[in-house]
Amino acid sequence: LSILSKKSSAFSLLEVLVAISVLSIILVILLNIVQNATSLWLGAENKVEAYREARAALQVMSSDLKNILPTTNADFFRTNLTNTPNIGFLAALPISSQDTTSSKSDICAVGYFVAYDNKSPIAGENSRQSYNLYRHFVESNETFVKLKNNPESVLDIDPERLEILARNVIDFNANYYRKDGNNFF
Repeated sequence: LSILSKKSSAFSLLEVLVAISVLSIILVILLNIVQNATSLWLGAENKVEAYREARAALQVMSSDLKNILPTTNADFFRTNLTNTPNIGFLAALPISSQDTTSSKSDICAVGYFVAYDNKSPIAGENSRQSYNLYRHFVESNETFVKLKNNPESVLDIDPERLEILARNVIDFNANYYRKDGNNFF
C-alpha cells in the first residue's frame, strides 16, 4: 500500500519535450546574438586594419612626395602613365631608405599606381579581387643608369619592384599643382 500511495517524482514525457523545445529556442537566439556580435567585431577589426594600412601608405607617400625633386622637366613627373591612375617622379631619398648600402646617391625613381588584383599575401590566391595601391621604387644606382642611357624609361614600371601599400582601395587620384609666383596651376 505504501508504494501505491507515494507520488512519482519523475518528469513526464510531455514535460521533457517542452523543456527541450524551450531550451532549443533559447540556444538558437543566443547563437544568433553571438554570431551577430562576432560579425560586428570582425567588421570593426577590418576597419581598424584598413585605417592602419591607409595611414602607413599615406606616410610613405608623404615622405616620398616631400622629397620630390623640383624640376621644370615634365618627363620626370608624370601622371596617368599607361592609362592607369598612377603617378611617377624622381625623389631625393636618403641612402638609408634604399635596399642596398652601395648606393652612390639619393636620387631615386618612385611611382604609385592602383591595379585590380587578387594576389593578397595573407588571403592567398583564392581571395576575392580588389584594387590595391602599389609602390614602384628604383634605387639611385639604377635610376642614374636609366637617366644616362634612356631618360624616358626612368619612370617605367617594372613588375619585379612592386610592393603593396594598401589593399581594397576605393579611389586614388593624383593631382599636382605648379606654383608660379602666387598662382597655382
